Amino acid sequence: LFSKVGKTVELLWSFLPRKIQEEWLLLKKQKTLPFHQESLLSVFPSPKKFFRLRIRLGILSKPDSPLQFAVWDKGGLVAFPAEAPSVCYPIPAKNICEIMPELLRLVNKSKALSSNLRACHFVTTLLGDQTIITLVYERQLLYPYTNKGYVSVDNLSVLKQEKASELSEFGREILESEWVVEAQKLKEELENNFEKESIHVMGRCKGTAVVVGSNYVIEELKIPQVASALRYRKVEGAFSNPNGAVNVSALEWLYLTAKHISSSERFSPTNPITLLEMYCGNCNHTCALAPLFEKVTAVELNQKLCTAAELNLELNNIKNVSVWQSDSAKVSRRVMKSVETTRTLEWDVLLVDPPRGGLDADTLRMLKYFDHILYISCNPNSLKNNLEQSGICATHSIEKYANFDQFAYTPHIETGVYLRRKIQ
Repeated sequence: LFSKVGKTVELLWSFLPRKIQEEWLLLKKQKTLPFHQESLLSVFPSPKKFFRLRIRLGILSKPDSPLQFAVWDKGGLVAFPAEAPSVCYPIPAKNICEIMPELLRLVNKSKALSSNLRACHFVTTLLGDQTIITLVYERQLLYPYTNKGYVSVDNLSVLKQEKASELSEFGREILESEWVVEAQKLKEELENNFEKESIHVMGRCKGTAVVVGSNYVIEELKIPQVASALRYRKVEGAFSNPNGAVNVSALEWLYLTAKHISSSERFSPTNPITLLEMYCGNCNHTCALAPLFEKVTAVELNQKLCTAAELNLELNNIKNVSVWQSDSAKVSRRVMKSVETTRTLEWDVLLVDPPRGGLDADTLRMLKYFDHILYISCNPNSLKNNLEQSGICATHSIEKYANFDQFAYTPHIETGVYLRRKIQ
């Protein structure tokens, strides 16, 4: 971790103010890292084991041999050793590690579940009380039906019980299909073996997703400064932060930084603070930050994530957030045009959390209009390029810097910076 942080700091060195540079030089000399929220330069480590709440594993299939879990390495699949996953690969959450051997044993007993199975995905929660298991196939699950989209077995079962006459022939065939019958047995047996856990089973093939149970879990995160636990709907197949513990640290850092901004002399009950958030995803950051702002506008392009965002806001009884389904570049052009026309900016603080490629050209140009910018980056090279291309450090300075080890045991690290307009 020290090496990853060092490489990231040195990559961004020319953009860091002297006070942060000096703090790093002292830490480098002492060979220590500041694992707390109040530093100008903060580092948040991952738990050493059982930290991934969302993980994708391959399935190795050999003639006359049982299926095996495998990880992707250099373009190929490498089978797990014979030891228990909690010993040989203690990266998934502990409850996933415990489920894996039993899941494989039950799948190997069923031809309907094991035939042409190529991958297995897991989504779970920090509490380990709910898990989605997705079995991914290289064959049609509902033959002769293809490209049927999302199929909820539970909804069809309810319809059969309550309004049997309205159940279509397709619905009846689905409920009687071999894969669905076996998947229902799998769910039941796993829940009997892991009594404290709700387990959902999904089957995916090209054009079709069959769900036995639910396609989402409800996560609860406790941020020390926030009175109530935050609740999030994490949908299978949609992005969610894989490292729950580090996600809590990142939310806390953002919350404290935004609170510091809102306590500025400029803002008051008669001049309340507002936030524009780009790439909001499922409103992971938004739900934590919304209480600090009078109004929040959260922008996201992905329809599935926008739906999850609206549901998460409802789960947390948040009323001051508007979710816009839009491309960030389109919104940025709209903001810049409005400023040029009216000479006013609708928001006070900008939060961006772009994909690995960084910000688009229009959002880069928009940065200069904001006095306060929070930038969360999963790729320090993109962050460096964005700082260079925007020229933002000519008018703004980095007031706070943080690294979050979201991707332990890999070269990747997440970076957070708070940029504030320099006093003229």
